[in-house]
Amino acid sequence: TAGEEPEYRNAFTAIPSRIPLTPHRETPWPHVAGAQVGIIAGPAGEEIHCDKFGRIKLWFPWDRRAKKDGSDTVWVRVSQNWAGGGWGGQIIPRIGMEAMVAFVNGDPDQPLVTSLVPNPNQKVPYTLPANKTKSVFRTKTYKSETKNDYNELRFDDATGMEEVRITSQKDMNKIVHNHDSSVVVGNQVASVFGDRLHETLGHECVNVGRSLTISTGPSLLASSIFHIVGNFAQKMSLGGYTIESAKMARGGDGDLNLSAENNLNISVGSSLNEFVKENQNLNIGKNASTFVRDDATWSVGKSLNFSVGRVALFKFEDSVVFSCGKSRIRLTKDGEIEISGKSLKLAGTERIELN
Repeated sequence: TAGEEPEYRNAFTAIPSRIPLTPHRETPWPHVAGAQVGIIAGPAGEEIHCDKFGRIKLWFPWDRRAKKDGSDTVWVRVSQNWAGGGWGGQIIPRIGMEAMVAFVNGDPDQPLVTSLVPNPNQKVPYTLPANKTKSVFRTKTYKSETKNDYNELRFDDATGMEEVRITSQKDMNKIVHNHDSSVVVGNQVASVFGDRLHETLGHECVNVGRSLTISTGPSLLASSIFHIVGNFAQKMSLGGYTIESAKMARGGDGDLNLSAENNLNISVGSSLNEFVKENQNLNIGKNASTFVRDDATWSVGKSLNFSVGRVALFKFEDSVVFSCGKSRIRLTKDGEIEISGKSLKLAGTERIELN
């Protein structure tokens, strides 16, 4: 002080006596270097276990006390190929898959599944290296007891055998909001084992460069399709997976029905041939007309009957001949009528006039 008297100063922080006093902790925060191998976990009897964010649970092989059902771990985020506001990728790892787990900034409390890797227990879809030219994305049917239930997108890059194949275990739906186009340079085969509905709300044009064949009922095409399916099953067997059965529905009576709300027009550039094995019926609600530019021939094996409700008119521009065996009637346009035969009989119940 100014008077050179001694002075004492002190500062301290008081804590309640019930709180124990311990030294400052200097232990550094743990850090995980690199990635770890983890196994996707979940409850028994389940194949897919996730929360609303797509997070999963896992256990580490080095953890000898892991329960392996996910009850002793936190939810872990899964990296996707794309993520956005309600769009992007969504592939949930299945229980038992081997995952590569990274840690954000090495923080053990922020694990992240970055990828999945195959192992002897979780094999690739096709045997290798025999199928090394194939790039495959295959999903397994949920809780299926056989490995043959799956959806698949496959690319085969083998030289001379390039192929893109899509396999649907059950249904396949395609929605196109605008135009849809398809170009096939070679041949195309489409087989529907059940029923098929085709509807066009606007106009439809079908153009065939050469010939068009439409047949109903069982045919050689059905057996050819079945042969193709059999070869397909054999190819699948070579890839390590087989189709247990390929069944084809048997055709019925083979009916073909054409129905037009308004007009039905058929235009043929050359010839039109119709073959009816049994009966043919033609029912016309109002009028009917047939025009033949040149010659017309009708051949009837047995009887020919004409039934007219009111008036029948047969008009011939030049001449007409009715012939039956040795009997003959000929009418010409100049009014000449010629009747010839072995005998001629005229019978009238009331009168006969000859002028």
